[in-house]
Amino acid sequence: MAVGTLVRFDSSQGYGFITPDDGGDDVFLHVSLFEEDTRPRIRRGMRIEFQAVKGDRGVKAVRAHPVDDISAPPIRDVDLPAVTTRTRSRDDDELCDVLSTAEYAQQVTDVLIDAVPTITGVQIMRVRQQLVAFAARHGWVED
Repeated sequence: MAVGTLVRFDSSQGYGFITPDDGGDDVFLHVSLFEEDTRPRIRRGMRIEFQAVKGDRGVKAVRAHPVDDISAPPIRDVDLPAVTTRTRSRDDDELCDVLSTAEYAQQVTDVLIDAVPTITGVQIMRVRQQLVAFAARHGWVED
């Protein structure tokens, strides 16, 4: 089976398109290929493993399931320490500002949600975990 990213998805119509990792034409995907309890969780940007065939109207998936773990409970930001808001004067050197880990993590989350509104909680946590570790190695955050 191939793997790709769900690049377009209309949940109200129940279909979308997968861009295969190995290239080629986008693959039509209908939500009916998923278990009923999985269907509401299908979102653009998800990684999908699929089997496709060429039909009269193009390539379409005949089997599919999410690669992303959609069965895991949602990850909540309330598990993080509280974020405090700081006010800065114009004289502060922004290049020297060190954020708390929690504040940095919250700002990363906000940017991810603004940039990709359909991003899942699991995807946010994966990206945020890597960015926080990177920031800590460079001394950009402190506990």
